[in-house]
Amino acid sequence: MSSINFKKWSSTGGHPLVSGISDGAKLERVRVFVSSLNNELLNVVRGVENFFTFGQGDRTFECMWTHFSMELQFGDRFAILERTQDGVIFSERQIDSSSEVETWSGVPDYHVTFGQVMDFYGKELGSSYDFTSKNCKHFAYDFFWQIVRQQEIGDFGGFCQGHENVFKSKTK
Repeated sequence: MSSINFKKWSSTGGHPLVSGISDGAKLERVRVFVSSLNNELLNVVRGVENFFTFGQGDRTFECMWTHFSMELQFGDRFAILERTQDGVIFSERQIDSSSEVETWSGVPDYHVTFGQVMDFYGKELGSSYDFTSKNCKHFAYDFFWQIVRQQEIGDFGGFCQGHENVFKSKTK
């Protein structure tokens, strides 16, 4: 999970944010953020990669230990949508991207509404976190494939590598 502090919106009728955003509100912008999972395992991964590459590694293994989250804009309201080990989170975003790197920002190909995002969110609530098949990267990929429908999205591996390459280029 990213190191940003989140304040969850209260749930009303199963919708995390009903007041202030109507079901017909247009999704105006999506931003993808990637952050490093700073934990002891990541330090071990970095050490192993540095050892075997004599400190010249391209950080490929480190990128396997990153977190993807999305910031959604509906008018003047912003929300973060992500899957963590705690489940699917749709919450108010406190603007502090000092620990996250923006890897993509754009407008959906089609008219997407808050109601459609809520439908996606509701379906994903039924799926529990799985490190190999239902993690934050799969969640972001599924959101793009099913909701944003970016034509150039490609396959899952290419989607992840594209964001991870931007992350590597913007971090040390």
